[in-house]
Amino acid sequence: MRYEFIDKEKANHPVKLLCRMMRVGASAYYRYARGATYRETTAQKICREKVRVCFYEHRRRRKLETLNESKVLFPLGNVYLTIGAREALEESNQTANAFLSRHQCGDYGDICEDDKRENELSVKEGFRILSSYKTSQGVKIWVITEADRSSTTLLLPNEY
Repeated sequence: MRYEFIDKEKANHPVKLLCRMMRVGASAYYRYARGATYRETTAQKICREKVRVCFYEHRRRRKLETLNESKVLFPLGNVYLTIGAREALEESNQTANAFLSRHQCGDYGDICEDDKRENELSVKEGFRILSSYKTSQGVKIWVITEADRSSTTLLLPNEY
């Protein structure tokens, strides 16, 4: 019904304005206009149900932890990649996101117990956080989040 209304009125008003007014995404309207149909996957159905339970039954908008098993401990800020780290990731066919999410959720990789305790203190007190990982090719990559949480850098140890 919404899309039919947009179809009728698009000669008189911009499509983006009509989509905003009808509370539909412009991309969804254009998909409808092309004749494409939307089929929800099983994973999307499960996710939609989790969102419904989380937001509507509990009436709390900040309950996102129930959707993800891992909890984000701190913001990353701007993310930077050194040339060496970028090349190491490309050679191993890996992305920075996998290492960043582990770092941000408290899996600090290949560091000693003292450094893990130091990182846990750093999360609470606002100090610099260091993680160390190895790519699938065995290259060591460090992930460092600055104390003010303004930036996180992926780099090779020899680039420090």
